[in-house]
Amino acid sequence: MGLNEWYDPETENLLAEFRTARDQAYRGDQDAKSKALLLAKNIASRSMELEYTMGREVHQMECQLAKAAQ
Repeated sequence: MGLNEWYDPETENLLAEFRTARDQAYRGDQDAKSKALLLAKNIASRSMELEYTMGREVHQMECQLAKAAQ
């Protein structure tokens, strides 16, 4: 069928926003970290699968940021 997305367009857009904010947070932008966490919470509320996925994403982000702060 040639489908590239796994979720509806709105969720895909939110995921893209999350990735952008996460990447900015990795570069030290604290506002972006806060935005990424809010987006993750919003995305996670959409389904059990997304809740699990975003939990892993947030955990990984927190680990990477903690490592970078050392």
